Amino acid sequence: MERLLLQVQETQKVLQKPESDWSDRCASIKDIATAVESLRQLEDYKDVVQLLLSLSRDIGLQISAIRSKLVKNVCEDLIRIVIVTGRDFREMANVLLPSIIGTSKNTSAAIRHPGAKLLSKLSEKVRYDLAIVRKIYENAMQAKTCVLILEQLRIVFVYWSDEEVLPWDSDILEMVRLGLNGQHNNVRKAARDVLCRSERVDELREMLSDQAKALLVQEQRDSSLAAAIMKKHPELVTKLEALSRNRASFAQSRFRLRKSVQNTEIHMSATPSLQLEQQEVLEQKPSSSGRKRREDQ
Repeated sequence: MERLLLQVQETQKVLQKPESDWSDRCASIKDIATAVESLRQLEDYKDVVQLLLSLSRDIGLQISAIRSKLVKNVCEDLIRIVIVTGRDFREMANVLLPSIIGTSKNTSAAIRHPGAKLLSKLSEKVRYDLAIVRKIYENAMQAKTCVLILEQLRIVFVYWSDEEVLPWDSDILEMVRLGLNGQHNNVRKAARDVLCRSERVDELREMLSDQAKALLVQEQRDSSLAAAIMKKHPELVTKLEALSRNRASFAQSRFRLRKSVQNTEIHMSATPSLQLEQQEVLEQKPSSSGRKRREDQ
């Protein structure tokens, strides 16, 4: 712990120094991760995380930086720390969530991807405060942010126990509801995917509009939620089958039409050359009156 304490103090100096180079900041946070990994034998990492909390604001600023290499390295080193500290990282995670989720707003994939990878690892290993995530979702202006958050709920349903999910029930349902009513198709689809991960079939079924139910049955036909919808609304199955037949028929009609147009184009392009050949023959062939005049001479 002494080594970690000294490293935290040294890192704090580097991160708070305005003129420090980005590579020095990367190296300093990497040293923190290495120091934490040297404490793998501990039974409890709460004291470790308490030490790290003094760096939370400065680390959050590095995650929000515009230099992709800095963001990538910091996110990777935080993943190393999360793997060691596990659920004890919760308090630190709650502070960093806005910065991590904020990477989704960046236009560069080189910044979005490391942020998404770190957030997924937090969703798997840490039981962070979903009320914080809900507030971020409610104020989100970009579809990428909404999709990223909804993807975390899918991970939560896989790795968190029912007892761990229960306190955040209303927050999860509100985020899903907002997602189902979102303006962007990829957000609505992500929300439907979340629903299919939940076992609360009856309650969630009633949240869906008729259109959302139909889309969910189409996309997740093998899920328990889709089965419940089809059981209660058999008319949806009939409509979907009719729609599928109509689409198949329309696709065949378009194929035949394209084939017909292609054949017509081939015929039309061949006709002028045939006419040209006939014209050339006529120009080369002497007329009968011309032959007769030559014979009389």
